[in-house]
Amino acid sequence: MKDPIEKAVYAPKRFRAFIDLVRPFTLLAPLLGGLSGSFLGLIVEGSISAPEINAGFPIIVWKGLPFMKLLSGIVSLVLVNAASNTLNQVYDRDIDRVNKAYRPIPSGIVSPKEGFWMAIFLYGLSLWRAALVNRWFFLFVMILAVITLFYSLPPVRFKKRLWVANLSIAIPRGVLGMVAAWSITADPGNPVPWLIGSIMSTAKPFRASAW
Repeated sequence: MKDPIEKAVYAPKRFRAFIDLVRPFTLLAPLLGGLSGSFLGLIVEGSISAPEINAGFPIIVWKGLPFMKLLSGIVSLVLVNAASNTLNQVYDRDIDRVNKAYRPIPSGIVSPKEGFWMAIFLYGLSLWRAALVNRWFFLFVMILAVITLFYSLPPVRFKKRLWVANLSIAIPRGVLGMVAAWSITADPGNPVPWLIGSIMSTAKPFRASAW
């Protein structure tokens, strides 16, 4: 039987390992990208009024702000990125044993099977949240999920194919990322998000902390 102190140390260690699998520092990008894209859509299409300060209580009131839709959409974008990060660590475990042995899977704290099922759970959760927004957003998140799956999963594994690898980062995390965020609150047929996303995609392959 394990010593109670050892158990107390083990649980937080496992918990931290599962948190590390999603690489939380990279999730700030889809969070900010989702916020900026969705708010830009609202502003460009004139769906919300200017924010007002409530005289009776010192808070900012933004009339017409679809809060629950924004919450579901942004959470979905963050979760699909977390799922992609987790799956990538599962299939990069042999490389990480050499270069980053401290990571959860090569260090033995989390098994590859646990990491795989965690990724599947996060993908499912992301798609569920996306379905609560609208059909266009769900479609874009589905495409994002499929591309990120192919990026890591053998035998396709885009990551091992030079130019395909660059495109599989640039397209979903640049063009589709912006259009998906825009579609949370506005019409994705508008050329503005496609133009902004295309410009963003040129830098995405060269940034480790991309969406």
